[in-house]
Amino acid sequence: IYCSYHCSPRITNCIIQGNSADFGGGIGCGFTSNPKIVNCVITGNTVTTDGGGIHTSNSSPAIINTIVWDNTAANLNDEINVYLGSPWADCSLIGDTSCPPDLSCTDCLFDMDPLFVGIGDYHLTLDSPCLDTGSEAGAYSYLPLEDMDGDTRPLGARYDIGIDEV
Repeated sequence: IYCSYHCSPRITNCIIQGNSADFGGGIGCGFTSNPKIVNCVITGNTVTTDGGGIHTSNSSPAIINTIVWDNTAANLNDEINVYLGSPWADCSLIGDTSCPPDLSCTDCLFDMDPLFVGIGDYHLTLDSPCLDTGSEAGAYSYLPLEDMDGDTRPLGARYDIGIDEV
């Protein structure tokens, strides 16, 4: 997905997997685009430069309740690469060992396996660190009321991170 020139879509309950590109293998954000990336899984993407999962250039995406894990970049930042802008992540699982430079992170999990059910099945196991660690109910007006399967969100006080509400 490429967002550019004041584009501000809401990307919700999506699997962005197995792509390859020059930058931003999963999502590229450029020229003051400000997408909201909510309850998604961004995994298995590769790039020849920077930002295997997400690359931002002069943009400020919001990454909420999203898994950005197991992406590959040839140069910098396998998961998220920031070049200018003010992107932020809240209650997300990011495969890096810490919050990437220039990304504002709140209540995120780092360098943890999300424990998906299996290869290509992005439902969460009962042992997943993503269970009940997403945003609190009512934290954002645009949080989805259902997961990708149509199950009600949240089932507890907090959302699960990713596409699946267990």
